[in-house]
Amino acid sequence: MVVVENASSQIGQSVEIEFIRSLQTAAGKMMFAKKTDTAAKKSAASPKQQLKPKVQKSGGTKPLKQSKHQTRNSQQDGSSKRAASRRPKSREDALIDLVEKQS
Repeated sequence: MVVVENASSQIGQSVEIEFIRSLQTAAGKMMFAKKTDTAAKKSAASPKQQLKPKVQKSGGTKPLKQSKHQTRNSQQDGSSKRAASRRPKSREDALIDLVEKQS
């Protein structure tokens, strides 16, 4: 999920943004961003800054993260039992295992 400051009127539109912060939760990754002022940046930026805008860096890393996630999912399909044994069981997992053993 991407949250953009002061962009509620532009939902569904393409807007240039700059990522400020990202937060990894159990449900997924949340990314916080703000809109960029392209006109102000073009007039105030030096030639070096124009060659490396932050929006392109942020946009360039996002597809890579998605592709890594897709690769990891395909690897986990064959080894889901092995991956489950490596992580500690939560209380919910232990309760589900107990119910399955009683059935």
